[in-house]
Amino acid sequence: AFSQPRAYVTYEQFPNRFSEVYFRVDGSASKALPLLQSVLTEVVPAKPGFVLRTLGEILSGSISQDIWLSRLTSLFGALALALACFGVYGVISYLVVSRTTEIGIRLAVGARSGQLLRQVIGDALKTVAPGVVLGIGISIGSERFIGSLLYGAKPRDPLTYGAVAAFLLL
Repeated sequence: AFSQPRAYVTYEQFPNRFSEVYFRVDGSASKALPLLQSVLTEVVPAKPGFVLRTLGEILSGSISQDIWLSRLTSLFGALALALACFGVYGVISYLVVSRTTEIGIRLAVGARSGQLLRQVIGDALKTVAPGVVLGIGISIGSERFIGSLLYGAKPRDPLTYGAVAAFLLL
C-alpha cells in the first residue's frame, strides 16, 4: 500500500535522523495534541519542545503561501502589462507628434480628418501588431515551461492571449 519502502524503528536507534513524526488518532486531532506532547516529552526527554500541528494546519499554511505567491505574481503581471501599454502609448504618441506638421499640411490641402485618423491608426497598428504577434508566438513556444509553473490553469488560454493583445492594441 505504500509507494516507498518504509521501516519502523524506535527513536532510540536513530535519534538524530528523524525530523518529523506522524500520528493517526481516532477522533479530534486537536484534542489529542496535549496528550501526544506529554508522551513525546516522556519518551524523548533530551529533546523537549516538539511542535505539534494537525495536518489541516500544515496544509492551510502551505496553501495560503501558494495563494499569496499567485496573487503577487498576478500583480507583477498586471504591472508589466500596464508598463507595456504605457510604452506603446508613448511610442505611438511620439510618432504622431513627429508628424504634426505633415498632418497640418494635409489638412490645409484638403484631406479629410477621417482619412488622416485612419492613416494614423493604421500606422500605429503596423508598429504594434508585429510585437503583439511575436509576443504571442514566443509565449506559445514556451508554453511547456509556462505550464510547469501553473497549477490548475491551462498555459494556452485564448481569453488571456486575446485580452493582452487587445490591451496592447488599444
